Amino acid sequence: MKNVPDIRFKGFEDEWISVLFSNIAKISRGLTYSPSCINTKGVRVLRSSNIVEGNFCIFDNDIFVNEKSVNIPFAHNKDILITAANGSTNLVGKHCLINISNEEKFVHGGFMLIAKSSEPEFLHYSMFSDWYRRFLRVGTTGGNGAICNLNKTELAKNKIFVSKYKCEKTKLSNLFLNLDNNIKTLHKKIASLKQLKSACLISMFPQQGETVPRVRFKGFDGEWNEQKAEVIFRQFIEKNRPDLPVLSATQDRGMVTRKAIGYDISHDKRNECTYKHILPGQFVIHLRSFQGGFAHSDIEGIASPAYTVFEFRDKNQHNDIFWKYIFSSKSFIKQLEKITYGIRDGRSISFDEFKDMKFIIPCVKEQHQIASYFRQLDIQISEQEKRLDKLKQIKAACLDKMFV
Repeated sequence: MKNVPDIRFKGFEDEWISVLFSNIAKISRGLTYSPSCINTKGVRVLRSSNIVEGNFCIFDNDIFVNEKSVNIPFAHNKDILITAANGSTNLVGKHCLINISNEEKFVHGGFMLIAKSSEPEFLHYSMFSDWYRRFLRVGTTGGNGAICNLNKTELAKNKIFVSKYKCEKTKLSNLFLNLDNNIKTLHKKIASLKQLKSACLISMFPQQGETVPRVRFKGFDGEWNEQKAEVIFRQFIEKNRPDLPVLSATQDRGMVTRKAIGYDISHDKRNECTYKHILPGQFVIHLRSFQGGFAHSDIEGIASPAYTVFEFRDKNQHNDIFWKYIFSSKSFIKQLEKITYGIRDGRSISFDEFKDMKFIIPCVKEQHQIASYFRQLDIQISEQEKRLDKLKQIKAACLDKMFV
């Protein structure tokens, strides 16, 4: 079998050559320091937490040490930062290219390695391919409760295949750098949209002690009305529908089929006649509502008898999507804390505990307008997330096929 990638740029046909990792990179251990060396400023210590999905990140809670305590070379731009030891086995071996854009000084910590190479991008991306995964399976020790360690000596002795053409390595590096830049751009777009949504969930709803929102659509004025939950909602109890799919509550997607989330908990199908019927537009109080609010359903199905299902008393006076955003908002979950004190997994909030809660709400026409706005925001977020997932899939496929 020829040592060539499955997918290759045109113009390259020769086999890739086998070299030791130590021939293309110099590996160095990180800094060991005592608590007395830690300071509020100085040299930033790079740790496993600075590697996020293969990207270099810095955080406000990073550790700094006095420069006088640093007795190893500083980290530099385009060094490859590698996690060499960690209590979590799946974090050992993760790596990133250091991207330093200022004059700040960095050093890698004692549980980290740095690999310096004249072709850092090519080596970094090759470490996402199969040869590195194989090495991690045999080149790490520990785990099962103990600290897992990557063997520096074994990594240095590991043989890898590289192109003998510098221009081929450059083309590969540029391809993946461009993919990563596009991925980062999408991450920023998604974060920006989510930030906008969070801000709007505050500004477009009255806050505590207020009866009008700070931001409002044109054509609407006047105060919102206060109503008790029991005036707006009623319980819905209907059973004997074993012909319908079994649903589960999620904190981010509302009610979904168990099949959709790959959740196949074993249960006696004969008991499904006791499961509660759920219709589109209804809401569910579930076992984790104290953390994620109430689940909205846009599909018909059945769910565990432990769930509480409720609906509008008058559907013409309310928009279920508007209420979906209320029931998943941080302010509502904070209100739930008052009636869920002491509740943990295993016991759901009852409808009786919920019915006395008070809500400030607008007319149904304004509800429709607000619901439409947030639905469009969610559609935009979903579209960008799908594009992001697609790009990540393309990158993963290319990493598997374009290295030996």
